[in-house]
Amino acid sequence: MAKTILKKRGSKVESDFVPEIASKPGTSKVYTRNMSGKKKIFTDLFKLMVSTVVKYEGWDEENEHPDTNPEKYSHWEHTHPFRTYDKKGDKVIYSTPIGGHFHVIEWEPNEDPEQPPVIKSVSGPMVMAKKKVRGVPTQVPVPCNEYDDHTHDIEYLRTSEVEFSSTNVEAAKVIAFESQKGAPLAGVLEK
Repeated sequence: MAKTILKKRGSKVESDFVPEIASKPGTSKVYTRNMSGKKKIFTDLFKLMVSTVVKYEGWDEENEHPDTNPEKYSHWEHTHPFRTYDKKGDKVIYSTPIGGHFHVIEWEPNEDPEQPPVIKSVSGPMVMAKKKVRGVPTQVPVPCNEYDDHTHDIEYLRTSEVEFSSTNVEAAKVIAFESQKGAPLAGVLEK
């Protein structure tokens, strides 16, 4: 692993790039490279193939079932797009919501970097609900209902290279804090 050594000479700081840990006399610290600026990743686009969803069209009763009241339910075909990484470079595990639900996709990178990732499973239709996890209210995916359990086959479409800038979290906090200083108080009118 390559290391960068920063050493002081006079009032200037110079940088030498060395392939291994420093062995030069007079150097006191060894630093590893901390990359910043733009990063590139590959994101893969998949299509969850056509499947039929059962959608409740009523509004008055919560516990109805499509077998007892079929007139309050519609059946329609749909698909979902799915990307492996978002534009910030974060791993994505949810398909795009269509028809009031999404699917959780379990995937892992392929051992061959030239191949798309391996899709392990596609869940049934899910919605986000608030649940307490260790006493803290958290949004978690839950099945959208007990009568629709459709899933989708999945098809690979293409891979794109995405370039994005890494953000400095601490700098963003400082900027947000400073922007609040100049903001007027809510409900107070200035004359």
